[in-house]
Amino acid sequence: MINVAVLGLQQPLQKEFYYYHDEDLFLEDWTKKRFDIVIFHLSYLQTIVDLQKVYDFYRIAVYEHLDYYIYKKVLQYADFVYDFYELWKIPLRVQKLNTQITKLKSNIFQYNDLLFNAETEQLYKDKKPIKLSPGEKELLKLLIKNRDRVLSKVEIVEESETISSLESIKVFVSRLRSLGFEIQNHKNQGYQLKETT
Repeated sequence: MINVAVLGLQQPLQKEFYYYHDEDLFLEDWTKKRFDIVIFHLSYLQTIVDLQKVYDFYRIAVYEHLDYYIYKKVLQYADFVYDFYELWKIPLRVQKLNTQITKLKSNIFQYNDLLFNAETEQLYKDKKPIKLSPGEKELLKLLIKNRDRVLSKVEIVEESETISSLESIKVFVSRLRSLGFEIQNHKNQGYQLKETT
């Protein structure tokens, strides 16, 4: 389920959304809920711009009197812009974004300060990309996929297209450990990614 905040609008859009008329309360809740989508009145644009510098989220702006120039200007900071006559479109837009966000989240694996996007095979540490070899990527994907059990070295070689020897597994495990993954070695059995607490 995604978190949607509505900031500064009087009209209810959907009961599942979190509604705010107080900017301080919104910012306080932001740290707890980390919203995926923020629907906001244009008078709160500066707050949204400031948040956008630090966090990644969808931004839907609403304003009473849109013209070409306001619309063009706001699109620099918002993903979507609607006027008050188009409010009925917003729940449909949120529904579409919900599908995209849910799909994206299912491809993302977070491990402490590490983030691995399984679809792009990109690892991030503190939001900075980390380069992995093809073998390291494949081992990491296998460990994540099978994190509920011990994965034998033979299974790793059999399920992998890039890992061809048992000796190379040790090198890849060592590198992943140096990045911050806690990989347990079960003697004569194999490896398992330790769950984070």
